Amino acid sequence: MDNTSEWKPEYYTQSTLKKFGFTVKMIETMLSEPILQNNPHYRYAAPMKLWLITEVDAVMQTDEFKEAVKKRESRRQGAAKAVETKRAKLHAEIEAKIQKIKVEVLPMNQLRNEAIADRQAWYDMDWENCCDAASADEPTIKRWMVNYVRHNLTSYDDVLYRMSGKVGCHNEYLTYKFAVLDKIAEAYPKLKQECNQQKQRTQSEHDMRMAYLTQK
Repeated sequence: MDNTSEWKPEYYTQSTLKKFGFTVKMIETMLSEPILQNNPHYRYAAPMKLWLITEVDAVMQTDEFKEAVKKRESRRQGAAKAVETKRAKLHAEIEAKIQKIKVEVLPMNQLRNEAIADRQAWYDMDWENCCDAASADEPTIKRWMVNYVRHNLTSYDDVLYRMSGKVGCHNEYLTYKFAVLDKIAEAYPKLKQECNQQKQRTQSEHDMRMAYLTQK
C-alpha cells in the first residue's frame, strides 16, 4: 500500500492573494510580513513574497476581510458604471456631431489644385527630399484630395481635438471618421471610391492596433 501523502503547498504568492480578493493595502494591514524566497525562474528577479496558507485562510474567514472585499467590489462596480456613463455621453455627443457634418464643396479642378499645393508645401519643408507633387499618380492625388477636404473643408480636426483623451474616444474616432468620409463621398461622388478605401484602411489599422493592445 502506497502511504505517500499528496504534496500540498504551504504558501500563497502575492498573485494568488490578489485572485482571492486581496489588495496591496489589505495584504499589508491584514497579514504578517511575508517570507522572502529567491525566484526559482528568474535568477536576478526580486525575491518572491510568500504567506502561510493557514494564516491567509484564517484571515479570509474573518468579517473584516469579507467586508473589505465587499466594499472593493462595490467601488469596482461604481467605477465601471462611471466609465460606461462617460462612454455613453461621448457616443451621444458624436452622434449629434455626425448629424451636423457639413462639407464645403469646391469645383473638382480647384480642389485638385489646392490639394496638390497643400502637399507641395509639405514637400518644400523637407529640403533634402524635395518632390514635385503635381507629378504624382492619379490614385495618390485623389487620396490627397479626400484628405484635404477632411482636414480643411469640414470640422473633422476640431471634433477630434475635443474628443481626444475622453473615455471611448478610440471607437468614436472611428465612427466619426467614417461618417465624415461618407459625407465627402456624397459631396464629391468622383471621390467615393477613395473614401471607401480610406475606410477600409482605417478599419484595418484599428483592428491591428486593438489586437496589439489585447496581446500586451
